[in-house]
Amino acid sequence: MTTDESTPSCTPEQLAQRAMLAYRVKAYVDALCDPVIKANSDFIRDTPGIGSTNAEFDGIRAVTFTGRAQQPFFFVEDEDAWKLWADEKGETDYLVKPSFTEAILKKRATWDARNQVVVDKATGEIVPGISYDPGGKFKGVQPTWTDAGMERIDEILHAVLGRAVAALPELGPAEDGDAK
Repeated sequence: MTTDESTPSCTPEQLAQRAMLAYRVKAYVDALCDPVIKANSDFIRDTPGIGSTNAEFDGIRAVTFTGRAQQPFFFVEDEDAWKLWADEKGETDYLVKPSFTEAILKKRATWDARNQVVVDKATGEIVPGISYDPGGKFKGVQPTWTDAGMERIDEILHAVLGRAVAALPELGPAEDGDAK
């Protein structure tokens, strides 16, 4: 068996020890960071009128955290009622044709808020078995990094954490581009 440059020259025990240390370092850092990330996300979710927060570092806008909300959508709530109605339309082939379901859910369904029912825009009929979810539920926060901001933060992290990680047995600093 030949060994190339990418094959580590470690014993299985050494690989296991490196993995053990890596798991614990990652868990330790996650335990420190997750509550801070959650606090920012909760602030965006819970504060009316706040859709995002910005962070600067050394005078450089580094990141914008933007709240994301679920989009409205239709879904089959009562399978039996849906199949019966689709069958009356000639849109079944032992099962409701997937193309008909998709056409109703994505193009033809509309919400009649006054009567609290889903209506087929093409026929004006109430569509049984289909419900509407208006969306708007908070789904989390999406960070959008600037190149300059990420570069500056990575420089600081490398300066502060690089030496500490390099001091850990069998671990070394991340290669450029490995940090997320």
